[in-house]
Amino acid sequence: MRSVFASSIFLAAATVCVACTPQAQNERLDMTEISKDFSKLDATKHMLELLSSKPYDVIWSDFEETLQSQVSGAALRRLAVTSDPDWVTVGNREEEDPNQLIVTMMAVAFEFELEVWSDERKFETLNGVYSWAAGNMHDPENRKGRIWSDINGTLDEFGSKGLLEERMRSLVNEE
Repeated sequence: MRSVFASSIFLAAATVCVACTPQAQNERLDMTEISKDFSKLDATKHMLELLSSKPYDVIWSDFEETLQSQVSGAALRRLAVTSDPDWVTVGNREEEDPNQLIVTMMAVAFEFELEVWSDERKFETLNGVYSWAAGNMHDPENRKGRIWSDINGTLDEFGSKGLLEERMRSLVNEE
């Protein structure tokens, strides 16, 4: 089943937690270990830094806060970016220098896999597509941003060939 959550829309109970068997627990490295793998984003990190000075922290925190709001005691233990990012950018030529482009809207989407642990020592592995869009970037007072996580989604559905541009452009029309 698929569920979608944005910063203010929570992960629907469309997935089922699976209890770790004692054997599975012993095979895992360390259930308290935290693992973050953003390496597939490193080549375009400078673009992400237009959205936030610490983009990897924002991505981790967004997942962590959303999951904790859903399940008491939930703890994000592992997050891995599993695809290269898809980007959509829109800009205007600067009047004084037509060789300069001012980015007015941008969005990124990438596939992820994460692992969440609960107080009952249960775990769940989720995958999907994380999207982050910003509009009115040239106007800091009216800048808008939004984050989506599409559980079980693919880049074909939610990347640059899917809903990414539509979502980005929808920010400009929001009140």
